[in-house]
Amino acid sequence: MALFSPPYGMQRNRQYGGVAEKEYPAWMCRVMAAIRPKLAEDASILVVIRPHIRDGVVSDYVLRTRLALREDGWMENEELIWHKPDAPFLGSQRRLRRNFENILWFSNTNNPYINVTATGNFSERIGFTGSFRFRNQNNPFATKRPTKLEIGQARGSDVFVAFVRDVEEGIMHPAMFPASLCEKLIRTFSREGDLVCDPFCGSGTTLVAAQGVGRKFIGFDLNPKYIEMAKSRLNRCPSGSSASGAASGSGFRLHPDFPQTPKQRRAFLMSKGLNGSDVRVFNLIVERTVDTRNRLASVALSLSDIAELTGFSRRTIIRSLDRLREESLIQTERDEEPHRHRSSLIGIARNLLLPVVGARTGDTAAQPVTSVRRTAGQIKISR
Repeated sequence: MALFSPPYGMQRNRQYGGVAEKEYPAWMCRVMAAIRPKLAEDASILVVIRPHIRDGVVSDYVLRTRLALREDGWMENEELIWHKPDAPFLGSQRRLRRNFENILWFSNTNNPYINVTATGNFSERIGFTGSFRFRNQNNPFATKRPTKLEIGQARGSDVFVAFVRDVEEGIMHPAMFPASLCEKLIRTFSREGDLVCDPFCGSGTTLVAAQGVGRKFIGFDLNPKYIEMAKSRLNRCPSGSSASGAASGSGFRLHPDFPQTPKQRRAFLMSKGLNGSDVRVFNLIVERTVDTRNRLASVALSLSDIAELTGFSRRTIIRSLDRLREESLIQTERDEEPHRHRSSLIGIARNLLLPVVGARTGDTAAQPVTSVRRTAGQIKISR
């Protein structure tokens, strides 16, 4: 797939020279024509762009570009949106705040590859429940029989939510988009091991996101300064989905393919045959170990600690830990000398973690750390 945000019409002309709005459709057709021979048959091109307003009127160069690409043989498969809940208060004071950008989705086929559940929520209510609101108006949805509700992952939305604050700190590029947006799009429109191309890679955010979720990547940029910046970011970002060997100063987060909220994790774990106590213990371990502020990968927790925090008996906790370990959801490391009665080292399985590259600094830990011991990528912490 290709994913990029090109220079907008006569915008950022100090960095890249700019492209006149009148010439923009033909210029973009040449860009896309250069990519076309390298695309797999079911590959997608995603272009993040939004026209600006001049003299109170929306510029039409993006609209003309979309039409020109269609005339050039490209299929526009759907309209997608990047929603920015924390967008800054920029633009005209006589217009509403701009909270979204368009994502143009093109391909060579009317059936490109897409993983419809890549960004969907895990739920215990997957299916169609029917509606009785308009049943007297011969509404087809009201008469449709409800389906059996299942536990699983729902289809994602055509609105991709990504916060502007997710942009990595300390990267001096004027038009970055957050890696979280790139990550969601890459997971949705490519398979693991696929190649992701960004022909306007700038500081390399698309490439960093691709590297983090197990894709190959290639990027281009006219500015040598940005090329070096991108290379530097890639060199300190571990490949693949393991948290081991994370760059110093990085925190850890759950892999984006894994349920992110306690409610979603409950639906996911229940679908694997685990019970409520297993869910409670697992969510506790996530809460205590996946923390970008303290930069933890695992912590020392005793059975007594977990019993006190959950209200479960030691026997229940032991059974839950065994089941979670069997499902490859956690990993534990017991002290080599058990007579010392030290806590076991408990953490989330490495394949469920990703390092936070460029984790924001300055956050204070919720509790003071008195001592830390690092062993094989894990952190044993005492408070």
